Amino acid sequence: MYHEISMNELALKTVEAVLALGVGIHSAWNEYSTAYLPVVKLHSQRGKERFDRETATEYARSIEGRIEYGEISWGYYKFLKNGLKRLTEFHDTGHN
Repeated sequence: MYHEISMNELALKTVEAVLALGVGIHSAWNEYSTAYLPVVKLHSQRGKERFDRETATEYARSIEGRIEYGEISWGYYKFLKNGLKRLTEFHDTGHN
């Protein structure tokens, strides 16, 4: 069902699911802009309109590189990884 929606729709549906879990509106939209949009943008740069596991893996490797080189904090790394995990889980199951 969620395999057929665009990456933009997937990110928005993930926000809706997070809000339904009781996450605050500010936190949910912060996660959208900070953790989901970079994944959406990378997919767009690669010409992928829908979720692509290889592109998601590429994104995961890029943030792993950023933590290894000290570009980001451990907490921010976990935040980005969790955002990717939420998108992937919502894509695979339709809910978080």
